[in-house]
Amino acid sequence: MKPSIAIFLLLLIFQPAHAQYMTFKRAQQKYFNLQHRSNLTVDQGNGIASLLIASDLRNVNRPGFTTHLDVGYTFLWSYDAGFHTGLGIQYAGSAFAADGVESQTMGYMTAYSNEQSATRRAHYTANTSSLREDYSAIYLTLPLQLAYQQDHFWMNYGVKIMLPLSFSAKYDYGATTIGAGYDFDGFGTSVDVPVEVDRLDARSGTYDIASLTGGINGYPAYAALALSGGYRLALDHQHTLLFGFYLDLALNRTHVGGANNMVTLGTNYVCRNALQSNVVRSLRHIDCGISMTYNFTFGKKIGYHRYKSNPFQTPKRYRPKKVQIRW
Repeated sequence: MKPSIAIFLLLLIFQPAHAQYMTFKRAQQKYFNLQHRSNLTVDQGNGIASLLIASDLRNVNRPGFTTHLDVGYTFLWSYDAGFHTGLGIQYAGSAFAADGVESQTMGYMTAYSNEQSATRRAHYTANTSSLREDYSAIYLTLPLQLAYQQDHFWMNYGVKIMLPLSFSAKYDYGATTIGAGYDFDGFGTSVDVPVEVDRLDARSGTYDIASLTGGINGYPAYAALALSGGYRLALDHQHTLLFGFYLDLALNRTHVGGANNMVTLGTNYVCRNALQSNVVRSLRHIDCGISMTYNFTFGKKIGYHRYKSNPFQTPKRYRPKKVQIRW
């Protein structure tokens, strides 16, 4: 008796649940059938971002938080396909860390003997124990994507232009040891391990990498592969919510580094930041996450007709047949 009672109770639960699901499905189908030609969208997404840094160092690219807000327009030239564009603002954070950063530079050394002294060019080595930089970038974004919508599924794919409005870094470097060695020109000698001659304390601070207002143009725009898609829920014949994921991967790399090492010799030791030196060769942006989009449709309706093979196929223009009447 107990299995029969359990089955009966399951049927009592399943029947109203199935009826509710079928009602929901019919309502969704009705709303999708009333799709319009133009769509205004407001999209908000959150995820992780990273600057993929090309360097000879044994470094760690640490991802950070990213968030964006986009206002867009989608023009559908058929019931399920069209073109999407718009304008957005995006924040992206990331970090870069490395240990044992070595910089070599040229200086002068004076050697003394019992009879005379001589000054010759010599190699100096600067060993920075550790470095870490945390980046904060704000982009102006312009998506140029093909759009596809079919029932509950949606997808946008194309490119996204990312123009940095500002890009700043917070740095934290360990102590640096300055050593002379490897080779002394004209002295006829070399030192396998540099002899320590000075030491720089640990340092920290901030600096700007790119800024439109500051006129720093060393960080050009990215052209990123932009892909998004997921599930859409029709609220009525004009309002839709879209839930899904997104991925932006820069197709190009930017070059921001200089030709000099992190530590060079002048009248004193000159210290540069990582992205302003030859420690970093290039940067590449990537971010991914989840998003929610509000879609408002308006304008002239897109024609459709139900077919068994494709219930949303756009029909061809109807042309009546010519009928000849003989008297």
